[in-house]
Amino acid sequence: MNLLVFCHEYPPIGGGASNGLYNLARSWAQQGHQVTVVTSAFKNIPCNSVEEGIRVVRLNVGRRFADHGRVREMLRYILAATLRIARWRREFRPDLTVAFMTIPAGPPAWAMKLLFGIPYAVELRGGDVPGFDPIRLKRFHLLTRPAIKALWKNAAVVISNSKGLQDLARQSAPVLCSQVIPNGVDHQFFTPVAGEAKTKSGQKVRLIYVGRLADSQKKVSELIEVLGDISGAELVLAGDGIDHPTLVALAGRLGLSDRVIFKGWLSKQELTVALGQADVFVSASRWEGMPNAVLEAMASGLPLVLTRGSGHDDLITDGVNGFLFEPGSKESLAATLQKLTENPGLRTDMGTASRRMAVERFGWEQLSKLHLELYLKAVNDKRSQNLCAA
Repeated sequence: MNLLVFCHEYPPIGGGASNGLYNLARSWAQQGHQVTVVTSAFKNIPCNSVEEGIRVVRLNVGRRFADHGRVREMLRYILAATLRIARWRREFRPDLTVAFMTIPAGPPAWAMKLLFGIPYAVELRGGDVPGFDPIRLKRFHLLTRPAIKALWKNAAVVISNSKGLQDLARQSAPVLCSQVIPNGVDHQFFTPVAGEAKTKSGQKVRLIYVGRLADSQKKVSELIEVLGDISGAELVLAGDGIDHPTLVALAGRLGLSDRVIFKGWLSKQELTVALGQADVFVSASRWEGMPNAVLEAMASGLPLVLTRGSGHDDLITDGVNGFLFEPGSKESLAATLQKLTENPGLRTDMGTASRRMAVERFGWEQLSKLHLELYLKAVNDKRSQNLCAA
């Protein structure tokens, strides 16, 4: 099958969606499919290349930052991609186009359907669903909601990366029938550290958070605030963002500067080391799609402590590979972390369960095949606007 994938972010730029597409595309190519990814140019990265069997076309949209895009860049992406669809149809001869995130990837995919009859799939990843990140994206979703609903309606298949995200999408489009295929993880790259216990007698238990330091969503401040109530623990923050200075100041005011370690953004290899040195993964995030950082922690054999809600509920069997706590309940968060800090046997058992779940349920190879099954159905039934409508 020939797949033409639209996504404005692809490594080395972007976050969770970028990482997910990279792993799926690599697996599809390994299975013998022709995959072309149309994404954004960045700095001196070649605009046309073949990477691990994947043709990558990068459009000059003025991308300034590696970790996040701007609305003006998305608009330029839509225009640049749509203007080139006739050429790409001749050059790549796609059987199916894939809009990896509804906006900005959806419009050029829809245009190819309207002009050439090529069906398209939509992959929901979080920020492209109205209601996700309501503080930062409320205005964006108010403007784009009609277009998003139309793009979903005309897709051959819509795939959500979590049950929670599927439910959120249905608040905007109650009749939407999407499929759920979770995010995956490279469990051969992210693996537990073998050998002696990581935390020896007298050492602090190391809690780790990985992600953006953006408190409106991630609530990293709550992790710092409860740390003072947890004896024998330290907190590693691997990531960066607009609230970095505020969080550094908060740790200082609370007298925790020596127990809160700011690592900044880590390379993939550096992240494996940081996870290997940690004992517990923790996040107080208010909403997620299905976070790569949590899956990587699971594959690394860490117990999880996460807020209850979308994107997290799919990854924890409460009391088996970690614990869920109610958003905003710092008392529950502190008590749970103290329990794990004091019980190395419990950490080991839960970490083992996390690793087992990552391997059995979230391997990219098996997940990529589930995507391909739905894509093939879409190609074979071009008459249907949405597979669930049949």
